[in-house]
Amino acid sequence: DENPLAVNLKGTGVVVTTPDISSTPIAGSYNSVNVGSFSDITFVIRNDGNANLNVTATTLGGTNATEFSYQSGGGAFTLAPAGTRDIVVRFSPTSAGFKAASFNISSNDPDENPFLIMLSGTGIAVAGIPINPVTTSPQMAGIEFWVSIDVGTNANPVTDLFGISFNLNYTN
Repeated sequence: DENPLAVNLKGTGVVVTTPDISSTPIAGSYNSVNVGSFSDITFVIRNDGNANLNVTATTLGGTNATEFSYQSGGGAFTLAPAGTRDIVVRFSPTSAGFKAASFNISSNDPDENPFLIMLSGTGIAVAGIPINPVTTSPQMAGIEFWVSIDVGTNANPVTDLFGISFNLNYTN
């Protein structure tokens, strides 16, 4: 006859503790990188859960995995709740064209194991750089001289001469 019926309940609550992995950024887009050069992205891996996140391995996979490499922070590690770790991944294309791979993080996260971060970039072929002598000092035997050289073109100037060397040969 009682509507609603009152029932007394008694029990013990249980707090569920789980790790929860996240990353900023959530994907690695390296855009265009010259062949023979590189670009780095720092991924901040975070434990958003309320238990320790135990990362057992970080690996690179996919067709173009060899175009990417860990510079720092990879390997096994543990993050306390709200803890972070920086992992730097480098894209260094060895040939022209679109490249894709995955950054895989194995851990004890119950619903994201492995945690996948997609990586992509495009290798750009670098054409020969035009080098044009502009002016020279007098060229007399036994006397030092200098050469002024423009590297590149007005449409495609070269601003970084890292790794470029010149050999000047003088013949009288």
